[in-house]
Amino acid sequence: MRLKVIIKSGSVLLGAASLSSLSMGMALSASTPYLSPARLVAAAIGVNYPINAIGETYGSAAGFTVAQEPDLIAAIGTANDGSLVSGYVRSSQLDAATGYNVNSPLAAIAWMSQTRTDTIPLYAQDGATVLGTFAIVPGQNPNTSTAELDTNTSSGSCGDVSYYGPVKGWNYNNQSCIVFSTGSAGSYGDISVNTDEHDNAPSGYMGILARVFADDGDLCEESSWYYNDGSAAGIEDAVYRPAAVCGAGYYYSSGLSRAYNGDGYYTYSSSDSPNKLL
Repeated sequence: MRLKVIIKSGSVLLGAASLSSLSMGMALSASTPYLSPARLVAAAIGVNYPINAIGETYGSAAGFTVAQEPDLIAAIGTANDGSLVSGYVRSSQLDAATGYNVNSPLAAIAWMSQTRTDTIPLYAQDGATVLGTFAIVPGQNPNTSTAELDTNTSSGSCGDVSYYGPVKGWNYNNQSCIVFSTGSAGSYGDISVNTDEHDNAPSGYMGILARVFADDGDLCEESSWYYNDGSAAGIEDAVYRPAAVCGAGYYYSSGLSRAYNGDGYYTYSSSDSPNKLL
């Protein structure tokens, strides 16, 4: 059983101004421990993450948007000898590697055409000892694979549809699914985002990131951010073969989506898919 706090889509949006206000409201002294942005957000939303010796929060990212995640995110990676190892990825490195830091449609489209980092370090709880690596999975639209369209060999379970908006005049919805498949592409977790009216939003207005978690909340797979590179009414992204990456067991999909607001992006969590044995 996993224990976590579910933040419904769009219910908490904290930006730089909010973090500044929080930090200004705290009486700091020379003896005050390091207060990371993640610790300030955790205090604001009432989440008591554990804190390591250097003042970094650590724990599961399940159920949170990027701004609400701990400094060190529980994840499953690959040790130097090729075996599976549990540890933590640093959220700032994950953000940079996945394309979270873009702030405009033009920057989003440009970022997708660049050569990207495909692995980041996996750390111990101390945030310094490197245990191995965590792979960033290139996103893939499952509808581009004929194997995944074979309904005779696949079965999926989806979370509730979440609605948000209007953002710069557009209303959206997102949904995460986990799919068991015997097709050549394998099982996968995906997320889709659509405009409520099924009208085409301008290029770069929508972003999605697929994530699959193990039942205990450890991050198994995460894609890079994918943004619509032309006008579109919806986009979809997936990560494949979580059981091959992290071992057989129960997994669920819990992706993220973004909406351009004219001055950057708002980020929204989707509802979790049900657990599925893969």
